[in-house]
Formats: sequence, C-alpha cells, structure tokens
Amino acid sequence: MFTQESHRRASPDTVRRRRIAKDFVSPVNRKIGSWAEQAAFLKARINGQRADREAQASARAAAGGLTHNIVREMLEFEQNIRDLPADIRSSGEIDDTYRAMQSVIRSLRQCLVKHEPSVP
Repeated sequence: MFTQESHRRASPDTVRRRRIAKDFVSPVNRKIGSWAEQAAFLKARINGQRADREAQASARAAAGGLTHNIVREMLEFEQNIRDLPADIRSSGEIDDTYRAMQSVIRSLRQCLVKHEPSVP
C-alpha cells in the first residue's frame, strides 16, 4: 500500500522553481534536437565510404561551423545562468540542457578529430 510520503505534492516553491527553469531552458532545448540531427547527418557524411574527399571536406567544414555555433550558444547560456537565483541555477532542467549541449559538441569534435585530413 502507498504511504502518505509517496503521495506528497511538490511544494508551490518547488513548482515555481521548476517552471522558471523550464522556461529558461526551453529556447535552447528546442535547438538541441536540430543540432543533434545535423550532427548525425554530418557524421554520416564524414564517415561515409561513398563520399568523395570534397564532400567529406564540406561536411567537416559544416561540422566545424555547427560546433562553433553551439559553443557560442553554450557560452551565452552559461552567462545567462549567472543571472538566475541560486535555487534556479542548481535545477536539474538546467543541468540536463547543459549536458545535452556538451554531448552534441563532444560528438562533433570526436568526429572532426578522428577524420582530420592528413598532411603530406
């Protein structure tokens, strides 16, 4: 049987903090899906056996540009986090969004490093 403890609702303050954090991360979260799709497409182009060197170089350049854009967004995100109250800054929603951005960047960078053109 359920205990009274497991049926507790979140306090109004907790609900307020979650709502503020969710509103804060929402614009970035809407971009993350697109970034992840683009990263997967570019990785496939870079890793593709059928792609010629020109197509791979173009995909590498696009991956570098995407990485740059995401890093710029991440720096802005970090700056904006500093303006939030401490109890909002430490929310799971903000941590999750930050980790998702890091994940896309890491994926792109691994692909770029793995497939740097060799110098003769």
